[in-house]
Amino acid sequence: MSELGRVNCAIIGSRGLVAQRYLQRMINHNWLVPVSVIGSASTVGMKISELPWSLDEKRPELSDITVKGLDDLDRLITELKAAQVQIIFSAIPDDIAIKVEKDLAKAGFVVISHALVHRMDNDIPLVIPDVNPSHLSILKSQNFGNGYLISCSNCMVVPIALTL
Repeated sequence: MSELGRVNCAIIGSRGLVAQRYLQRMINHNWLVPVSVIGSASTVGMKISELPWSLDEKRPELSDITVKGLDDLDRLITELKAAQVQIIFSAIPDDIAIKVEKDLAKAGFVVISHALVHRMDNDIPLVIPDVNPSHLSILKSQNFGNGYLISCSNCMVVPIALTL
């Protein structure tokens, strides 16, 4: 656990709308604290406060986190464990997600993915919390050791599912 009982988190993605929404919402969150951001080669080494801001809302006061890369997954896992990261919010393209997200879950992290590639896997829950929280029971049958992989639905599906 991090300072004040907040859970240390990482965000995979740095410039995209979903990744920046995560940053915006977690900066002053009561339970979660972003301690690591992982981005593409074009953003590695930059401070998150230096990244182009894509959202319409004003950029929040961002900490001095330096963007890490995915080029050496073993080293990244070691760094995330040293930073006591427990949850990884992933907002990366499918072609990258398919290569790293299951390995991160196997390394003991809870990975919450926005990638399409896991949405139809029988052993990965696809969750809309207000509609199907019981789908999380699938986590009991996952085979990722101490880690888990959860898939988020498409942003257009949530309001439709809630309405239905």
